[in-house]
Amino acid sequence: MNGESQFSPLADKKEVNVIDLDTSRPKVIVLGVLGVVSAVIFGYFLHGSILDSSLGNFIYTIAAAVGFLSIFLMQVFFIKSSNIINLLLFLEATAISAPFFTAMSWPLFFAWLSVLTLFWVAVKRGKMELDNQIRVRFFRVERLVVPGALTAISLFIALVYLSIFEFDGLIISRKSFQDIIQPSAVMAGSYVDDFSYSMTVYELAEAIALKQLGERAGEVPKSVRDMAIGEVLNQLRGQFQGYGITFRNSDTINDVLYNYLAGRLNRIPEEFRIIIPTLFVLVLFITIKGVALLFRWAVSIPAYLLYNIALITRFATKSIESRSREIIILK
Repeated sequence: MNGESQFSPLADKKEVNVIDLDTSRPKVIVLGVLGVVSAVIFGYFLHGSILDSSLGNFIYTIAAAVGFLSIFLMQVFFIKSSNIINLLLFLEATAISAPFFTAMSWPLFFAWLSVLTLFWVAVKRGKMELDNQIRVRFFRVERLVVPGALTAISLFIALVYLSIFEFDGLIISRKSFQDIIQPSAVMAGSYVDDFSYSMTVYELAEAIALKQLGERAGEVPKSVRDMAIGEVLNQLRGQFQGYGITFRNSDTINDVLYNYLAGRLNRIPEEFRIIIPTLFVLVLFITIKGVALLFRWAVSIPAYLLYNIALITRFATKSIESRSREIIILK
């Protein structure tokens, strides 16, 4: 069996002696421009989503992230020059960070530096995997690059939140706490109609009781509804007391959660409270990263389609380097 039958029929079996050679500068420029533009769009929507955690902004941010990371992964496969890759990483990290630079601070600087560094690490790992492959395996490279890029973005977001937090005596302010938990209101709304952290405990119990009554809620007597609400309140009170949380029916959910958190933090000895901001960043980073990694396949599948479209349309071709290894070049 000859060497040609061992590789994809899409491959253009021409010998290439230099692997680190970009043979089509216009296509490299196209990929570079697409990467920077998609980074600008992602940074814009991410900034809007952090300032206003609405469902619409969240969806736009996810879509922009998928677009950017798909192009980011294509650059790993298709661009050979390390100088060009490094320049693009600098421009893309700066493009994502730019909307947040309205008020410069150390957390923002470290956010930019961390996303740039971790992007570089992700690309480096992807390039090393490509160098070690005899035949190009898309998902072996993808599983190194995409999770690494998502880790970079997760740490970036956590540090951005730190830059906008307000700490009162190293205890997070009520307003900053509300900003942290607000994005989760979208998810809570799928379980409780018209959910809001500004609603009172009584309003929460009422919403839960009405949902339990279902379509009969408008037909049952007021006394029955009041009884159902009372039962829900008692259940909430019993569950919360297990965690040491007490509340009045007129307290908002924001107040209940914040008072509990502040009470716990106030128990920390004064000399250790300096680490509270760091702990918040760590918790945020772990939380955001855990959620972000769930979207890995949301990036991988569009990227894989884009990768194959590039090969089918001859935007890129596979070639054999020195009769031994399959590589991808732009022609």
